[in-house]
Amino acid sequence: MDNEEKPKSSLVIVVMADKLFNAIEKGMPPEKLEALIDECTALDNPNGLGSTFREPNKNQTTDVYKGDRMEWSISTLYEEDEKIHQEYKVELKSVKQDIKPGTTGFFTKNPLYPEDGIIEGIVTGIRVSDGQEESYTIYFSITKDKETKGPLPIDPRLKINQ
Repeated sequence: MDNEEKPKSSLVIVVMADKLFNAIEKGMPPEKLEALIDECTALDNPNGLGSTFREPNKNQTTDVYKGDRMEWSISTLYEEDEKIHQEYKVELKSVKQDIKPGTTGFFTKNPLYPEDGIIEGIVTGIRVSDGQEESYTIYFSITKDKETKGPLPIDPRLKINQ
């Protein structure tokens, strides 16, 4: 992407990987998983919008633009001890849009899969109204040593723009 123009829309998922991994390892009940993921993830985009740690990710809306690219990436939070956080690897698995009946979705493909650790989608906007919002799910995993937890879901929203 060195020679390419940056996309107008991007989202970085920042994960408190150690806290999330260890809570799941201890047997987190499925009904509490969404709240735990919200507590341990922050969503950041270049427009200054996003959700902070402990804020519901489903309330996060990212603007996407017809004919442009949307890019997702993920990283760990190097909070108190960089050595601890380097033990955990976070990886995007897929992005799947929840397509409403009668629409084609926002992207040329569904689901979208990572390439070199980044997921990219081309926004088509065919049969999609300007200002329309759609929900989608980002799936990621956390690995420590050889043990992986996931795929773990995050469920923010997208809004189409001209």
